[in-house]
Amino acid sequence: MAITLDGTGGLFTRLGRVGKVAHDMRTYQGTTLPADISSLMAQFDTLRTAVDGVPTADRDSRSAVSQIMATLRAAAEKTLLEMVKADRPAAAGSVADALAEVIRQMEAGTESVQVCTVAATPTAFSTNNGNGQLVVSTKRGDGLVQENIIPESAYVTCTDDSQTGNATAGQEVFTYLGEPSVTDVWSDQYPIGSGVSTNLTAVDASQDADGNLLTNSDFEDFTANLPDNWAALGGVAGTNFQKSTAQFFDGAASLQFIGDGATHPSLAQTFDSDSGTTGELEPSTSYAVNCWMKVDNASATGVVKIELVDGSNTVVNDDQGAANEVSQTIDNLTTSWVAVNGFFRTPRALPETLKLRIRTTTVLSNTHNLFIDRLALAKATPLYDGGPLAAVFSGQTTAKFVEGDGYTLATTNNFGGASNLSTFQQLFERLFSMRSLGLLLPSDASPSIADTLITS
Repeated sequence: MAITLDGTGGLFTRLGRVGKVAHDMRTYQGTTLPADISSLMAQFDTLRTAVDGVPTADRDSRSAVSQIMATLRAAAEKTLLEMVKADRPAAAGSVADALAEVIRQMEAGTESVQVCTVAATPTAFSTNNGNGQLVVSTKRGDGLVQENIIPESAYVTCTDDSQTGNATAGQEVFTYLGEPSVTDVWSDQYPIGSGVSTNLTAVDASQDADGNLLTNSDFEDFTANLPDNWAALGGVAGTNFQKSTAQFFDGAASLQFIGDGATHPSLAQTFDSDSGTTGELEPSTSYAVNCWMKVDNASATGVVKIELVDGSNTVVNDDQGAANEVSQTIDNLTTSWVAVNGFFRTPRALPETLKLRIRTTTVLSNTHNLFIDRLALAKATPLYDGGPLAAVFSGQTTAKFVEGDGYTLATTNNFGGASNLSTFQQLFERLFSMRSLGLLLPSDASPSIADTLITS
């Protein structure tokens, strides 16, 4: 057996009718009534006192109309539980269990709802003293996009530094402050902000397995041109890679790849290892990676990658099949240091051995050199349930973060391109609080379950 999803008596057909009420209510709240009230008020310019109470009554009316949704939400929960119970009683113990079963069956049957397109864009304050990096991802640990992200313009600001506060230099405290939220998900103002305050601690690449999960990833310590705690998988120390004390972003040294037009230098560090790093990775978890790179000649060519690999040096994919790699085209680097960053997302079933590897996949051009410094890997912080994930990486010790430094973070969500939030992804969020449960409906640009079940 299986839960009937659409068609006569289908779960989405039934819940779509709940959504239809919400859709029409939202049209009334946001379009019909405001337009009617504006038209009315325009006729009373010289008799304003006669209609002074109308705007207040308008707001009250728009709020009151949503009261029906409390009853319909309870009906939706009962419908979900009863339909799941009829098919698989063991999965109907709670709303969360029932939803998980619906999602499991959707995945098994390649069923989907309309995808929501989201984005999160950080922009550094022009007044920053620190030259570190804020990196942000809209994907969670299993590789799925957080499609219920709340659109807002928020701030990520340094609230505790080493000069005036109690923070350690390089590990300053930042606070994400979202816009004020509306708690009533049926309000005509919803959604206008996350309303959260979340702290992040800057990650210092010079700290071994402390925030930064790597060891000697600032490339200060070498033995015979091989960085300590790293193993050579390709190339020869002193010939294809070496310690550079002439070029460094911070500290007194960097890792130098020496181009010969033929060789692929490759270095790796093993996690949970005395000879690599004691830092460990967790399953289904998002990790941010950041470093700084430059070349000695702007005409240098090639491709360098930072990758998560297993014991056989095969790149590990996340649970959506995406390779865990950060790729940088060397052609796009200059003679000035630039931050290179990205995210890894570990699979649910971890390989017995995990390594972080740096290598060229397209050879570095002959007689040119690539420099890498202050590499760090850290567990990303969810800014709120179902929201973006972020990490702050400190930069040079001569340009440390100070209180008031920060970033704006603009997040957007097209809600599936529908007006009045009339998509199943958003309807399920408002009915069942999917964000707090860590659940997402399978989605696609060409869904099998149409939003017309809500809007028609």
